[in-house]
Amino acid sequence: MSLAQKFALSVLAIQEEIIDGCSPAQIRRLIQESDAIVSSLDLEIEALEFKLKELFTQRERECAANAALRHLVAPVRSLPVELLTEIFVLSMHESSDHAECRNSCIPNAYRISHVCSEWRHIAMGTPELWAGPLFVDLSLPFPSKFEEELYTEGLRSWLARSDPLPISITLTLGEGWWMWNSNNHYSQRCVAEVIQVAFRWRSVHFPLELPSFFIRELEGMGPLSSLEELEMPEFVPDDLKFDPASITCFSTASRLRKLTMESNCPIAMPWTQLTDITLLSDSISPDAALDIFSQCTHLVRASVTSLPWYNTPTRSMVQLDYLRTLEIRFTDTALHNIWDYLSTPVLDDLGLFHEPMQLGGIEATFTAFQLRSPDITKLGIYAHFSPETLKRIFLHSPSVTHLVLGHTSDLDNNLLTALSYKADDPQPLLPRLHSLSVSGVSFAGNEEFLASMIASRWWSDAELASRRTAPPAIAQWSEVMLGEGGRNDHFEYSSSFRNKMDDLRRTGLPVTIVSSPST
Repeated sequence: MSLAQKFALSVLAIQEEIIDGCSPAQIRRLIQESDAIVSSLDLEIEALEFKLKELFTQRERECAANAALRHLVAPVRSLPVELLTEIFVLSMHESSDHAECRNSCIPNAYRISHVCSEWRHIAMGTPELWAGPLFVDLSLPFPSKFEEELYTEGLRSWLARSDPLPISITLTLGEGWWMWNSNNHYSQRCVAEVIQVAFRWRSVHFPLELPSFFIRELEGMGPLSSLEELEMPEFVPDDLKFDPASITCFSTASRLRKLTMESNCPIAMPWTQLTDITLLSDSISPDAALDIFSQCTHLVRASVTSLPWYNTPTRSMVQLDYLRTLEIRFTDTALHNIWDYLSTPVLDDLGLFHEPMQLGGIEATFTAFQLRSPDITKLGIYAHFSPETLKRIFLHSPSVTHLVLGHTSDLDNNLLTALSYKADDPQPLLPRLHSLSVSGVSFAGNEEFLASMIASRWWSDAELASRRTAPPAIAQWSEVMLGEGGRNDHFEYSSSFRNKMDDLRRTGLPVTIVSSPST
């Protein structure tokens, strides 16, 4: 029996005692008296509830006044508008990753502008908050014209708030370029809004395939006076009457310096003023790549994916006097490669990539290229070179300070021994090397040689102090990063090797072992 049932039975028992011996008229009189008491209590409760409601209202009013007073004396209110604006702008770009920054731009701007009316007023008057990077999908599947108009109005307002600043914008076409062939699958209003501000584009990343009608619309908008960075995809000639050679909007972009493009794109570019270029196609001939490079006389950085020559070419050397960074990707192997005809006297950073990973027969021509580029300090190799080829490359890399080996051939004992420092060695390999990063390389069976090589190029402070009269002829490590995995993603360092690295770490060596995801 519940407590409520017990209480009801006890009340019933009490009332039975009270009315014992009472007539029906007396019982009705008792009921009337009880009704009067209940009514009186209801009135008291109602009055108390009204009073309590008044007290709650007064409390809420006082809390609001309290919060307002605290807001008025908050330290943030004493910040000058200029400083608050700078904080807003910095919070917009809290991530250094472009994709993360792009995805957080819109919510961050709205979050800042919805804190209070004062912050909203400041935010609306700060174009930097609305200048991107902005991600716009031009083929959103709008269920209705109203929703398309709503989206377009939002895009128009966003772009207006960034005026007059240059903007960074990425355009996508949803599920593919074929959507452009139907007016029902992309928003003409959004396209018009984006092209309307083309003169303010600072950085623009076009869709994977760009149709000719978009270029025609862009051509009629005048010079792209703010454009500094352009990612030009594969060109899709959806109109047979369209002549890409007639397009001048990019070639006249006086501020354009960085270009990423498919190598077969027929649209003219301002080659001579470019300082950074990436050629994406994996089918470009080395002649075509060199023809482009020969026009880019002020390049500082270049990345190219190229086929090699299958016969001996007859062409002159391309001189790139300012090139500091070069990435070369290959899709096949031959006796003659693009570096045979490149002269890069101030090259500092070189990356070699190859798919498939097997790459051989390059020793003589690559050595000649190295001799033309004696100041390379950063070398990245992501190809399956033989240990003998690697040794020859290292032999002609006296200035290299940073070495990255990714998914290369397994480094054998002979190469690791050659890399080990010996005090009586008149010509040590990589004498200036102090930073090493290895990933996707298996050291199965030769961990001991790897550990000895690393230890031979490291000295504690006490050891260096004792060598002041005869210091080492090579640089000591500033960083060693060893990844697990190997080409088959099965290699893991043994506990014995890890213990040796722990011992070196305790002497000050900054060595890190990065475990594979499966471990």
